[in-house]
Amino acid sequence: MPVVPSLFSTAETDHPAIAQWCSTVLAGDTARLLLLGPHWSGKSHTAYAALRRLLAAGYREESITVFQAADFRGSYEPSMIENSTAVTVIDDLTLSVNLVREATCR
Repeated sequence: MPVVPSLFSTAETDHPAIAQWCSTVLAGDTARLLLLGPHWSGKSHTAYAALRRLLAAGYREESITVFQAADFRGSYEPSMIENSTAVTVIDDLTLSVNLVREATCR
């Protein structure tokens, strides 16, 4: 599975914090990026835009791991991140859940 899902294959952002984070990662330094916001505020879009920026700059896909938060099902351990790749994303994308909810509410 590709690091950036097709839904976000054209994701872009001009947020300065993303530019700084990408520059730090591309320089080989350690950087953390936490995206918070309300439901449907663009957190996943921004995260995948950041990954696209890294990949476009030549960052290796093998150095990126993306987890779907729903896959943890209560089994998350900090070592999963500590022992992962240099760039690790935990995405809480709930698009499929939201689409099912919207379809059943109509």
